Amino acid sequence: MQKAVEEKGQITSIICSMIRVLISATKRTDFAI
Repeated sequence: MQKAVEEKGQITSIICSMIRVLISATKRTDFAI
């Protein structure tokens, strides 16, 4: 059970980091336009 929880945590952290990158990218494009 612990291994599954750790894997879920890693996946959620990766998703969160990807969302942050997307948000920063959209903000940059807004400034560029």
